[in-house]
Amino acid sequence: GSVASGVGGVMSLFSKAAAGRGGHTERAFELGERLDVLCQVSQPSIIPHMADFEGKRFPYEVIFRNVHKLLVDTASSEFLFCLDFWEEETVFGELFGPVVAVVEGDLNEQLQNQHDVLCVLLMIRLNSEHRRLMARRRIPCLDDYLDRINLVLWPRFKVLFDVQASSIRPGVERSLFTGQVEVNALTRRYAAFAASCLALVADHDSDDSIFKASSFYEMLERLWASVFDTLLRMSNMFKDRRQGIIFLILNYNHIKATLRAADSSVAQRISSASGSGSGSKAPQQQQQQQQQASAQGAAAGGLGTAGAAAIKECEDQLAACTSLYVEDQLGSHFKQLLEFVKKAEQAQKRGGVQEGQPITGFTPAEAAPVLRDFGGRWKASIEAMHREVLGQVAESACAREVLQASMTQLLLYYTRMLELVKRQGPEGTALAREVVNIPAIMYEIKRITKA
Repeated sequence: GSVASGVGGVMSLFSKAAAGRGGHTERAFELGERLDVLCQVSQPSIIPHMADFEGKRFPYEVIFRNVHKLLVDTASSEFLFCLDFWEEETVFGELFGPVVAVVEGDLNEQLQNQHDVLCVLLMIRLNSEHRRLMARRRIPCLDDYLDRINLVLWPRFKVLFDVQASSIRPGVERSLFTGQVEVNALTRRYAAFAASCLALVADHDSDDSIFKASSFYEMLERLWASVFDTLLRMSNMFKDRRQGIIFLILNYNHIKATLRAADSSVAQRISSASGSGSGSKAPQQQQQQQQQASAQGAAAGGLGTAGAAAIKECEDQLAACTSLYVEDQLGSHFKQLLEFVKKAEQAQKRGGVQEGQPITGFTPAEAAPVLRDFGGRWKASIEAMHREVLGQVAESACAREVLQASMTQLLLYYTRMLELVKRQGPEGTALAREVVNIPAIMYEIKRITKA
């Protein structure tokens, strides 16, 4: 009754109605303190009448844990009593069967009205933990029941997950697009949802009889593919190409930052749980577990291998978009330099020009005007690029990364230009000594970017 909280009723994650409620709907998909229930599996059960008297309300996964904590503890003691007193297991089934049937029936009824996908995933995790708890106790009396619960929870989770995934379909970008170069509500909700899901399966990277991790990861990959396609379609709706690129940079950066924050948070939680639970263990066993945890953490991070793969995918997309922005920006400020370098390298490769020989059409004499043009305005152009990035990329940390990429790429183009000139003999070497040197450019870049 009053003890349970009405967490259910979450609507479609990416629907038009959800978009109309603004950018704060991602909070419905943030775990926050709800994740603590997984650390409370072995803690004493809540006393219902005391909680009711104090006016406390709990999300349904806490009620689920409380009921099943009482169930597994009572079943364990009753099963052992039956073995000791009657020396057979069938008596336990006759005595405890009606209790299990009541709990199972109530859960089936509650699930029909449960629309919180994270709540169901939490219950799947809790069910897995209860199975492990009974396995450690070496008491098999609830194995069939826990298997049936898993067979009820997984289909419900898939139904609720599919509701979210199916709402991202071709054409939805028209209702989500705002025309603003900013992090879209779609991205905020997806990032929160994905981080929460990955946090819940962080230490379940391999399949077991209760939790099927591979099936879950396939579902999350399909959702990411749909979000990626939708963001790409939204970026194409901007009239200015660079605005579309910046839109993608900001959105991919937000997803990356959210997943990285979750990765760090889960890693700390796992570390704290390992530290608090190791006090009663032998020093050698404790050391072995710490070494194993450190090795797993170094390899996969707090969100596990699936989380690491999701972060890597997002970083790759962010790097690709940043590269597009950099090329577009450098092309607008140093078009002559970029075109000369690209065409000269193609001509050198195509003609098989050896070192010391001139590249037809790209000799030092033809490179001199390009280098003089660069030398006359490179400082002003770098300052203009700095102002552009800060004005176009709203998120300061992201702007710094984009600016660093632009300046790095500029240095690479200029270095390639000088190498092309110097490889063409004494005339090219002499020209390279006369023009602006690379340390001078690096000094100016540091001065401007730190201002």
